[in-house]
Amino acid sequence: MKKNLILISTVILLFACKQQQEKEKIQVAENLNAAKQESVIRPIDGLETPITHFKIDPNKDNTLQTAYGGEVKIPANSIVDATGKPISGEVDIQWKEYHTLTDILFSGIPMKYDSAGMYRDLVSGGMFSINAFKDGENLAVADGKSIDVKLGSISDTPCYNFYEMDTTTGVWTYETTAVGEKVADKPKTIDNKPDVITDKSIGTILEGKLNISDFPELQNKRLIGWKTMDKINLNTQKMLSSTNTMRKLNKNGNSYVLNLEQKQGDEIVKSSLNVTPYTLEDAQADKPKVQLQVDNLNETLFAYQDDKLDRKFSRSISVGNFGLYNWDICYNKTDMFAINTEFSYPDVDDQKEMQEMQAFYICPSNNLIIRTSGQGGNMFMNNNDDAIIVAISPKREVYVIKKDKIRNWKINNNSEKIRETFTKTPIILDKQRDLSPYLSSLY
Repeated sequence: MKKNLILISTVILLFACKQQQEKEKIQVAENLNAAKQESVIRPIDGLETPITHFKIDPNKDNTLQTAYGGEVKIPANSIVDATGKPISGEVDIQWKEYHTLTDILFSGIPMKYDSAGMYRDLVSGGMFSINAFKDGENLAVADGKSIDVKLGSISDTPCYNFYEMDTTTGVWTYETTAVGEKVADKPKTIDNKPDVITDKSIGTILEGKLNISDFPELQNKRLIGWKTMDKINLNTQKMLSSTNTMRKLNKNGNSYVLNLEQKQGDEIVKSSLNVTPYTLEDAQADKPKVQLQVDNLNETLFAYQDDKLDRKFSRSISVGNFGLYNWDICYNKTDMFAINTEFSYPDVDDQKEMQEMQAFYICPSNNLIIRTSGQGGNMFMNNNDDAIIVAISPKREVYVIKKDKIRNWKINNNSEKIRETFTKTPIILDKQRDLSPYLSSLY
């Protein structure tokens, strides 16, 4: 009986996918001039997802273990040069994968899709790029061969479409629709593991910036992190290392409390740490111990990268080319409307710098990120989106329009142009992890 139920569920999902597939018949845009408006992949230098390198022997079967429980299988003799000649000798496989909103933001990958002449925004269920090189030469997959890719996905939506991008035009091409394989829930044993051992003389130093706009006494401090004397169990570590954790700083008398909240499966898990501001002066005073402690903490946190995203599904596909691929669904709300905007920035008057601003409309509840003009223009949004707009300058300075202002745009929606000035944040990006805690603090 149980097997019959599983079979029926699978049939229903496949039928739903087929319906979705029929609704989204793809005709790739012929008008490349229009496509080129979103064709340039513009990663934010130094902040994009790093490449993972695998050195392989192409004359043998290869199985590569990727992050988040993923796997890539490359058959023997399936890699060729530009003339179609089989390759021998060591080959460099270059792999990237993208899961979170910040992954996509820093990647610079356009998420616009042309469906029969109508541009729509893609909501990613996991994206990856795979390429092969030998002595600097770009290699290809041999005719009649394919590479099997299993990608871990943090999305709990089983049915996604699969797309391939032409990276010279920025055009996504629909390939297929498929149901992912649900990942078994992990045993909840993490709280039974021993606490992290910290140096009791200095506590644990937590990197990353928090939203301190409500605390004027902190505005002039040269903050580089936060210190806690609390013991940090592995579940709290996991929350600290995850980009899906909401972080909020509160004050209790003269003390500060960092509150953490994360959705884990069907549960909302909360944790808190008593923290104190950790300044540049504090770090200089006990530099040797602090550096050792930070290194140890980072080593522990990054050891849990495979766990931090809480995979919901594994999505498997066979690809016949190297390139950039995406498991996606189209963002398709019925009550969308357009707003005409014009943006300005404090302390930014240079026209060239204005033009180089990269802005993003971000709605975490829909896992949606839309790259938009940093100068404004027509924007399409939904009344129910609880969104913010983040802009990043060429100097890596971060500006934001918070959700309460955007909510007012929707309430007062009319045909007049909305002129809005971004708020400048104290953040200057050095690495991806600098932005995630701040974004989380806005929700």
